[in-house]
Amino acid sequence: MADRLICLGTGSMMLSGGRSTASYLLETRHGRTLLDAGPGCLLRLASLGIAPSSIRRVLLSHMHPDHHADLLGLLFHRRNPALRDELQPLSILGPKGKLREVYAAWSEVYGSWIQDESVEVQGLPLGGQDHEGFCFDAYPARHSAPALCFRIQLDDDRSLAYSGDSESCEGLSEACRDADFALVECSFPDEDSCPGHMCPSAIRDLSREVLPKRIGLTHFYPAMEARLAEPGWFEREFGDLPSEVLVLEDLMEIEL
Repeated sequence: MADRLICLGTGSMMLSGGRSTASYLLETRHGRTLLDAGPGCLLRLASLGIAPSSIRRVLLSHMHPDHHADLLGLLFHRRNPALRDELQPLSILGPKGKLREVYAAWSEVYGSWIQDESVEVQGLPLGGQDHEGFCFDAYPARHSAPALCFRIQLDDDRSLAYSGDSESCEGLSEACRDADFALVECSFPDEDSCPGHMCPSAIRDLSREVLPKRIGLTHFYPAMEARLAEPGWFEREFGDLPSEVLVLEDLMEIEL
C-alpha cells in the first residue's frame, strides 16, 4: 500500500464553508494516524467511508480546540457497544502536560463514556520516537501554547513534516529539512501576519533554506483564502521556489 495523506481540514476556526478545521489522515503500513483532530474531522472521515474505530493513533501538535476538539467525539464513538469486536488499540500522543490535563478534565466530566482500557494517552518528549514501528521526531514549535512540529519517517527513507501551528523557528526548520513533503500552515498574508503562524514570506524563506521537495499549504484564515483567489497571486509568491508548492483543499489526497 502506498503511503498517502488525506486532508480532512485545511481551514481555521474562522469557517468559510468550504474548509473544516485542522486535521489530516496519514495512511501507512503502520495503520491510520490522525495528525490533529479539529472539529469536523469525524464528519470528513464519514464522507470517505472510513470508520473512526480504524484510527490507530492520534498525533496532536498542540491543545487548541481547533486542533483537538474532535478527539472527544472519537473517544465517545469508541464506547459504542456495537464496536467492541472491531476496535483497535488507540494511542493519543501530544505535548507533555497539556494533553494529560485535557484528558483528565474530560475523564472527570464524562467518566466511562470516554474511558477505555484500549486507549493510551502519552505526553511526548522531544526527539526521536518509535511507536511500534511508526517512527517520528518531535520538535518544539513556536506558538502561543506548548506546541510541537513533527517529522515522520516513511518507508524507503522518505519523510513527511508537519508544522502544526508555528511561526518560523529552528524546530520547524529541522522538521522540514530535505523532507519529501512538508505540510505547513500558511494562516495569514504578510500584511496581516500574526505571531505564532506562518505567512507567505516565511514559506518562501523555509523553501530556500531547508529545501523540502514539496510544500502543502494549509490552515487558511479568510484573508489568506482571499489572496489565494486573486488571479496571478500564487504564481508571483511561490512560482520561483526550489520546492513544489501546493494549495491544499479539504478531501484532497496526496500520494507520498
